[in-house]
This record gives sequence, structure tokens and C-alpha cells, in this order.
Amino acid sequence: MLETRARRIPLIDIDDETQRQMVVSVITQYRILKFIAINVKETLWLRKPLRDLDIGTFTNVASFKMDTPVMETVHVMVRKNISSVPVVNDEGRYFILLPSSPPPPPSPPPPFYYPDY
Repeated sequence: MLETRARRIPLIDIDDETQRQMVVSVITQYRILKFIAINVKETLWLRKPLRDLDIGTFTNVASFKMDTPVMETVHVMVRKNISSVPVVNDEGRYFILLPSSPPPPPSPPPPFYYPDY
């Protein structure tokens, strides 16, 4: 993920019936971080501020206002190789985070359960 800057990696398995590859799941940065937070005991560095770990961008942060054309936003995100940018209001205060890809569609509701009477 670090070398390719991929944010998601598909997990592939072989289907027993067809012997073809199929995507079983997708590993994301979030899932990896959640696993580390739950399972790794040596988390002292997780208690340090991001600035001390030199993680993140603290200068020259790209941000846009609500009236910025979408194409301008896309070009900057591609040029800077970033996956999301903050949108700020007229006073420069954070308003919303604009991701590079739309959120996934909502999951379908679970099937109804009809108990036997």
C-alpha cells in the first residue's frame, strides 16, 4: 500500500466450483488501523500527536470553497496525489471533507424474520 499508494486491496480466493479467482473481501487502510488498535499492545506511539510523528500535512494544505469548480478541485487532487480535501466556508472554517470517490451505496436491509407460530 505504501509503494503503490493504493487505499484498498482486494483479497482473492479460488472458487471451489468454477476454479476461478473471485474477490472475497477488500482490505482498507481503516481496517488495518482498526486491527492494529485492537490487537497490537505496543501502541505507545499511537498516543503521540500526529505532528510529533511527522504524519499529515501541516503547511500548504489544499482547501476549497463551496463555489470552487469541481474540475479545479479534481485537478488539484490529482496533481497533489491526495484522496480528499476540506471544503471551507467564507470565513475559512472547515465545512465538509470532500473525498475523491463517492461513498459506497447503503447496504440492503436485512431480510425479515417471520417466527413460526
